[in-house]
Amino acid sequence: MFRSDTVGRRFLLGAALGVSIGVCLIGIGVLTALIILVTGGHLEPLTTEDWRVMGSYVAGFSLIGGILTAVRIHERGRGILYLGYMVGGVIVMLAIAIGDQGWKGLALVDWIVLSAIGLLFGAAAAHGHLRFNS
Repeated sequence: MFRSDTVGRRFLLGAALGVSIGVCLIGIGVLTALIILVTGGHLEPLTTEDWRVMGSYVAGFSLIGGILTAVRIHERGRGILYLGYMVGGVIVMLAIAIGDQGWKGLALVDWIVLSAIGLLFGAAAAHGHLRFNS
């Protein structure tokens, strides 16, 4: 379907990696829930809204994974790597919020604060990536 190294192929591979990261992070939440239940705690059953939020979370990771892999972010230097991860953090944070509250449910301050938090998470991820791979 794709030649060996096309933008489309890289996008699909990155999106698949993003999905797997999102699912793994949700898995951590599932393990936490299991620990709570095993130790006698109580949790409310998942609602359709919970599933929608989790889906938007995974979709955010998928989108940014596809974009960053397609443009070969890791081959463009430290500054671009930080920038790409920071943009990715913003996309994931906003995807979660939009999945939770919808587009119209977010006030201007929500957009600003969530973007700032996403920038910090993205910078931390880039820093960790560079430390781990150096």
